[in-house]
Amino acid sequence: MLLAIDPGLEGTGWAVFRHSTPVKCGIETASRRYKWFEKLHYYCEFMERLAVKVRATECVLERPVFMQSSGGMVTAKSDSLVKLAMLVGALYTRMPPLVKRCTLVTPNQWKGQLPKTIAIDRIQMRLDSRTLTALEPSDPEASATHDWDALGIGLNHLGKF
Repeated sequence: MLLAIDPGLEGTGWAVFRHSTPVKCGIETASRRYKWFEKLHYYCEFMERLAVKVRATECVLERPVFMQSSGGMVTAKSDSLVKLAMLVGALYTRMPPLVKRCTLVTPNQWKGQLPKTIAIDRIQMRLDSRTLTALEPSDPEASATHDWDALGIGLNHLGKF
């Protein structure tokens, strides 16, 4: 079982794959009342429980990179990039006791420069309608599509993206 994770500060996407087919996905959101370190702890605890529940043997996790764009500069100045890096580091160090292997990938490694809409289109093309219906991923037009990213990260890790 592969657990693919797209960490986010306001929602963390995840997808579970069995025999290279996605079987579950979702976005976990911590309470807005939580302070930063409470969110970090919450997301780590959730992913640990999920890894145990689905008996994950492998994990693939997106790590942040600095983007030299106006949006990247805003993210860096807001301290979000540092917080995201801390979340990824915490997840990465907590997964190995639960899984045999944990791999880090950058957005560029799994989707290159594809815009989000094109990446989601490509994911949809790789999955049959029955699988998509069973997964119930978020609306591709929604602002939070971390579950779609987790699906893409997992598919790429399996050589299917």
